[in-house]
This record gives sequence, structure tokens and C-alpha cells, in this order.
Amino acid sequence: MRYQQDILDIEDRAINKGIEIGILKGIEQGIEQGIEQGIEQGKIKERRKMIENLLEVGTPIEFIIKSTGLTEEEILKTVQENNSKV
Repeated sequence: MRYQQDILDIEDRAINKGIEIGILKGIEQGIEQGIEQGIEQGKIKERRKMIENLLEVGTPIEFIIKSTGLTEEEILKTVQENNSKV
């Protein structure tokens, strides 16, 4: 009887340890994804500001297209998202 209880206790500890490891891995993945999303959002915000600044000083849109690799539509969409006027 004691032997069976020991086995059940070991199984419970193994299950709990597995759950703990799973939770920690999930948290780690969530943090990594959050960091990646934050970096990407920062890049987008920086790009928008750069385009806005270039347009404000009168930079031709053709130059911005060549410099950024974006299409005219993407540039205009970016500007519109910032409520800027071209």
C-alpha cells in the first residue's frame, strides 16, 4: 500500500513539475513576442516620423520611395495614419 502511495506522490510531483515548466516556457515566449512586437512598433513609428519630416522639408516623394523602398501608396498611407497632409 505504501509503495502505491509513493508512486502516486512521484507522479503528482512530476505532473506539477511539468506544469510549472510549461508555464515558465509560456511566460518566456510571451515576453519574447512582446519584445519583438515592441521593436517592430518602434521601427514603424520611426519610419513614419522620418517620412513626415522628409515631406515637411519638401523632399520629393520619388526620393523618399527610392530611399525607403516603400511604394507611394505605402508612404501616403503612413502619412495619413499620422493625420499629416501631403
